[in-house]
Amino acid sequence: MVKKISSALLIIGVLSAIAYFWQTYKHGKGSAPRREQVQIAVATLAAGEYHILALTGDGKLFGWGSNAKMQLGLIGGSSDTDTHAPVSHNRWRIDSVPVPNQLPSQKNWRSIFSGTNAFYAVDAAGRAWRHPFVENIYGFPQDVKDWLEKRYVQYQLFDPSIRWRTIKQTWLISAGIDTNGTLRVWDESALQPSTEYSSPDGPPVNFFTVSPENEWLDFCLNGSTIYAVAADGSLWKHEGRIAFPKTSARSPEHAADAVAPASTLALTRQNFQAQYRRVVCRENSEHVLMIDRENRLWGFGRNSFGELGDGDGDEFTPTAAVPEGQVKQLTKQRWADVAIGPAFTFGIAVDGSLWGWGSGSRGQLGIGKDEYRDVPTLIDNKYTWVAVAASYLGGAALNNRGEIFTWGQNKGGILGDGGVASRRLAPARVFGTQAWGVNLKKSDGPGSRKQDGESLKEKIGRLLAEEISRSGIGCMRDLFEFPFSTRENKAQGKIDKHCDRCKDLYNAGLLSETVEEYTDQQGQKAYDIRYELTALGRSVFLSNAGEGSTNQSGKICFGSVRLYRIDEIHAPISINGETIYGVTYTMEMVAPNPFIFDPRSKILGVETLHPGSPALYAPRKTSVVLKGDSGYVDDSFQYGTSR
Repeated sequence: MVKKISSALLIIGVLSAIAYFWQTYKHGKGSAPRREQVQIAVATLAAGEYHILALTGDGKLFGWGSNAKMQLGLIGGSSDTDTHAPVSHNRWRIDSVPVPNQLPSQKNWRSIFSGTNAFYAVDAAGRAWRHPFVENIYGFPQDVKDWLEKRYVQYQLFDPSIRWRTIKQTWLISAGIDTNGTLRVWDESALQPSTEYSSPDGPPVNFFTVSPENEWLDFCLNGSTIYAVAADGSLWKHEGRIAFPKTSARSPEHAADAVAPASTLALTRQNFQAQYRRVVCRENSEHVLMIDRENRLWGFGRNSFGELGDGDGDEFTPTAAVPEGQVKQLTKQRWADVAIGPAFTFGIAVDGSLWGWGSGSRGQLGIGKDEYRDVPTLIDNKYTWVAVAASYLGGAALNNRGEIFTWGQNKGGILGDGGVASRRLAPARVFGTQAWGVNLKKSDGPGSRKQDGESLKEKIGRLLAEEISRSGIGCMRDLFEFPFSTRENKAQGKIDKHCDRCKDLYNAGLLSETVEEYTDQQGQKAYDIRYELTALGRSVFLSNAGEGSTNQSGKICFGSVRLYRIDEIHAPISINGETIYGVTYTMEMVAPNPFIFDPRSKILGVETLHPGSPALYAPRKTSVVLKGDSGYVDDSFQYGTSR
């Protein structure tokens, strides 16, 4: 009997081991299945060459990274002046934006698509708005600020008769699929900036409608080459120059002649057997990837650095290119989405884990090392990832908690970390407290737990978290909205409006100051003083204007502060039916702005943080008073602690 039981246990153990190793093999090393299939947050995160665009859960558009070509549409102030270059140009120039900034638009956006010469944003009604880039502001009109604001800050409504699902743009052409599945292609170079046309409908656009299929699921562009997936899962291709109608309007005076006969662009069906749902390619990349309806990854093209992911994991074994006519399944893993950069690839597996492979000599892969990988290599499986984008030198990814992480080279401030690091080999969260991409439930931290069934530590933690939230720690409140102007007559000791903190903010580098001298009616010298937010100031200033508040409704926040841990709870004392606990606790600043570690922050009286991750305040002491189910925090009395 004992032998039979032992044999049965042995068989069970062997079967368990086989099941374990099968799951490990099936899902990749270090990634045992742990979640249901992830749902991708489509078009909420986009990467250009050296900039990132992202949407918040409530539809606001933010961007960071290079702005040298007005990719973000941000214009600076006089503090950005380079004294060795023409002031008329450089005082308005912001070459880089190292932290997420809300872009100049009052609309609520549904999706965002970044290209090489422009980005397109789709509003809640499905209409597309275009923001063009400019190669160089030098040589343009002397009133550069006005010229830039009219042409490269305002967004251009793009054919309002069409409701768009997706849009992509490359050096030569742009294309998009509307909500009916129609794929259209147009000549991007024929479009002028917004104020070249006075009509609210934007400039006329000559489209090629792609045939022969009537409904398309997805497409990608590389130069003038188009790959597209039809509704039946078949893959189609166009290669070669596209002869757009010569009547495309390149200036307002030709707009009346811009209407061309309807044209079609025929694609050629590729003889591949799988049924695809996704195709991915881009400019400056020579590999093409497809995901089929079973979430298997297929591809072809260049493979010099293992960017196809079909290697053997041995860095000394060369990887071979896959000819287009010999498209193959590349990995045994199943994928929810992929993104590609020049010679590297990122993927989100169906369980929400994040992977990278291909060229990594400059830290592009985010795997913790500057090495290449010819097989998918785990970046992170602690979070559930719902979107990934590739720039030229790294990547960005969004998790289902609404956090964006970046990695790679920090050219133009694309990492969104305030310019702290020159590169990051592993993902790090961008600065800011925004909830990106998805509408989120509040986390079940100490501040959101119900009282029913709470332990003593949970109840004290909840009360502390509520007090921290009310206190506004990490922020300067009751500031004027900016720009702020005042008039001062020093001889008479008069000043039009007082801004108590403006000088401190100016000395700390958060405001620029412009002073113009004039002579008043009594012949005395007086001054007009104007304060504007610098690029650094814009990264931390929050406006409440328009929400029923006063003109002193702005605030500066350096991050979101929350309870990190309770270090110690002392034995209580009872007074008049109240139980008083002495408590020592530590707070954390989530995603701190790098300015808080700058010596200039001391000018503002900002409390010092311990640099590192997490960024912690020094431990604090207080008392928590409990009476029945209610309670409160009393900083004036510290029982059981030393001051």
